[in-house]
Amino acid sequence: MFESLDAFRAHCGEPTMPLEQCPICSAIPERSYGDRSEAPAAGFEQLRNIGEDELRQCPTCRRVYLYVETHYGNDIYTGNDSRWQLERHAVDVVWGLEWGVTRRLPARDVTRVSEAFFPNHALVRLGTNAWFALDTSNRLVTLDTSGAIDKLIDADPPHDVSGDLETAKRYAVQLAAIAPSNDERLDYFEYLRFVEGEWTPEQRQTIEAARAATGLVPMTNPVGWLDMRPSAERSGTDVRVRLWVRRGKSLVRRDVTVRPDGHLVRDDVVIASDLPLR
Repeated sequence: MFESLDAFRAHCGEPTMPLEQCPICSAIPERSYGDRSEAPAAGFEQLRNIGEDELRQCPTCRRVYLYVETHYGNDIYTGNDSRWQLERHAVDVVWGLEWGVTRRLPARDVTRVSEAFFPNHALVRLGTNAWFALDTSNRLVTLDTSGAIDKLIDADPPHDVSGDLETAKRYAVQLAAIAPSNDERLDYFEYLRFVEGEWTPEQRQTIEAARAATGLVPMTNPVGWLDMRPSAERSGTDVRVRLWVRRGKSLVRRDVTVRPDGHLVRDDVVIASDLPLR
């Protein structure tokens, strides 16, 4: 059933009635979770397996759920612990989740699946750092150049990625992670790995000058830290996302403009160079 989206749809079927009319699904939350001391909603026991233990379906209306158990710990007093999560999804959503992608690529080392930004492609990392676009027929396209990413955007325009600031921010961060680069994104200035030991007066002066050049206001918690986590602001129909990255021994401020068509325009400014970094 994982050979194509059409085959998966045929296997799962479509809902046969509105949610509120189904006596089973109307009693089950869209998302619920708990530990071994808590049982899922009453209707859970009526859901049936449809080919995979974690893939459940309502026998009345054919809606599908993912039921995932996580086992961990080995406490000498309480034994192994576990948690469960039950989520109701549309069939097409299940197809693009990590659960679906790992079954579509059983012989590959799937290490990450991105948020579903594209209608007909999942962004998949295989191994440690190689990213691919996986289409609905399970064909892989390597995203090893900026040109390859641009072709994907043109061929399969993403969902409304500039509609709200949080979506635009996540989209910019994800595509920045895919684009081939040796740059390292920073969440805080303090994450820069400066040389160990006592700094010389020149090194301390260089570091303090770099802090000041960011223009960032020190945080109160943790005290004095500089917050470099992604931020976003609207500019007409575009969204400008600000990132901070380390490039070699330089600190770079990166402004990424997310356009309504999904394309990105990047503007890098070197804020400080020759930093005493490891």
